[in-house]
Amino acid sequence: MAATKVLASVEHGQTMNVQTISATKFKVTHGMKYYTVDLVGRKCSYQEFHIDLIHCPHTAVAIGYYITENLREMYSGEVMKIAHPDNWDVPLEVSSRVVLPPHNLRQAGCSRTNRMSIGSRSLSRGR
Repeated sequence: MAATKVLASVEHGQTMNVQTISATKFKVTHGMKYYTVDLVGRKCSYQEFHIDLIHCPHTAVAIGYYITENLREMYSGEVMKIAHPDNWDVPLEVSSRVVLPPHNLRQAGCSRTNRMSIGSRSLSRGR
């Protein structure tokens, strides 16, 4: 039931226009009416979200707009291609260093004190 209502909100929101008020506040216009959505405060002036805790169409469209705009901004810059390692200019002081794996005092797996005793029929912890 809740999933159906959320999908209906998203579909209904496709007919609305969104304008940015601030980074996380939006004005959502639907016909002659408009609603203010605050994503951080989790509020919409429509008030439906406060009643049934499911996003109203205005909140759904504002979230979609927010995600789309942030993704567009995140990928808008130039991405530089990384050269093949054979072409890297690595200083001698860096390339001459030997990097060893960290010394791990604890071995993998359960510690002996926490293993279950399989040999006996009881489920007491073996020690």
